[in-house]
Amino acid sequence: MGVTFRRLAADALAALRAEDSEPAQEAVALLIDLACETGSHDYFRSEDPMEAAQFVVSDAAAVLSQRRMASWPRRRRRSPRC
Repeated sequence: MGVTFRRLAADALAALRAEDSEPAQEAVALLIDLACETGSHDYFRSEDPMEAAQFVVSDAAAVLSQRRMASWPRRRRRSPRC
């Protein structure tokens, strides 16, 4: 059974939920780059390959951004000094 773009994207997005999601973050970023490149290259046998794969770049980017922000260390807020 072959691996499809849809399956890779779904697996990468699901892996963002893991505690150590660095590899998944990298994979999703690469998939977003590939999806953006498909507009100017014929990588797939479809008129709209991202639609066929049900991959929405803005949705994937939002999930990736949320995960990256959640993994940043929390800073203590300083009280303003008057």
